[in-house]
Amino acid sequence: NDFYRRRRIIRTGLHVVENVVVEGDRAVALGELMATLHDGREVRVRFADAYLFVDDKVGERQTYFGTPAV
Repeated sequence: NDFYRRRRIIRTGLHVVENVVVEGDRAVALGELMATLHDGREVRVRFADAYLFVDDKVGERQTYFGTPAV
């Protein structure tokens, strides 16, 4: 879709999940993103994804990066 082709600055990427913490209907995944941006730069950034589960599915997800590179 338009978001992935034009607005998102990441061309390709790989998330390496290092830790997952789950409590009730919430979870946090911590790790590193290794990505190539549309301008050709390669970046490595730390991330944290926070999840809220609704009916055993991801109802909400918020991603936080350790640097504003992406």
